[in-house]
Amino acid sequence: MRRVVISVLLLLTSCNASGNELRRYPFKELIERSDVIVVATGTGRKKKGLSSSLNEVSRLEVKTAVKGEPKSIFDLITSGQFIELDVDCCEKGDSYLVFAQEAKSEMYAPTNGQFSVLRVKDGEVLNFLDFGTSESLDAIIESVRSSDCKIDFNVSGPE
Repeated sequence: MRRVVISVLLLLTSCNASGNELRRYPFKELIERSDVIVVATGTGRKKKGLSSSLNEVSRLEVKTAVKGEPKSIFDLITSGQFIELDVDCCEKGDSYLVFAQEAKSEMYAPTNGQFSVLRVKDGEVLNFLDFGTSESLDAIIESVRSSDCKIDFNVSGPE
């Protein structure tokens, strides 16, 4: 009996602890699920205590609307109830390619968590296909607008 109890305890304590993994949407699905796709510049972050599910928003100034009709300046929820949906982005003056869905009270939420807000630098979208790689912003915009989705966005996320 003692061996059984020890075995059960070992099994219960040996499991790997991990959070919910966020599946990276294929590029076509990311486009379809997004209400707006924009190239925008961060203008600042705000800590919010609006509710237990909203901790931080980033204000973005839209430079190019690729899909949808967003306001010229909007707030993106960057930290909320579920950590796997949080994004580390939107520093003042930095540019981003943003895939977002309408959320509450005229705010937007990233369509696919960390895979929805991608840094743009010198006309390149950083970490687009995989971490450490880049892709031309113009090529991505053209692919979204033509709906041919030639770029394969269905790659694995961080391990």
